[in-house]
Amino acid sequence: MFVRRWLPALRRVPDAWLFEPWRMPPEVQARCGVRVGQDIATPLVDLASATKAAKARLHALRNQEPIRAAKAAIVEKHGSRLLRRTAGRRQLPFTSPQQSLDF
Repeated sequence: MFVRRWLPALRRVPDAWLFEPWRMPPEVQARCGVRVGQDIATPLVDLASATKAAKARLHALRNQEPIRAAKAAIVEKHGSRLLRRTAGRRQLPFTSPQQSLDF
């Protein structure tokens, strides 16, 4: 409702393409009378490739030795000192008589 009200160029765009009209095939564009690049703008950035590139740069930075050393120092200074034993935790036997029948 909001998009159709405030973006008049998108009023005739089918619901399936309303939030990504630049992906409409040419025959759908012709049918609804909206031309991508003329009536509506094309996206400035391809979101999928920009996200992939940003993640790659971020992971490259995280793998640098100074960054890893700084992270280890922070964990050493502020991390929990408790000994965590999650893999070999022993479970106590069930001894509660609750929810059991005596007959």
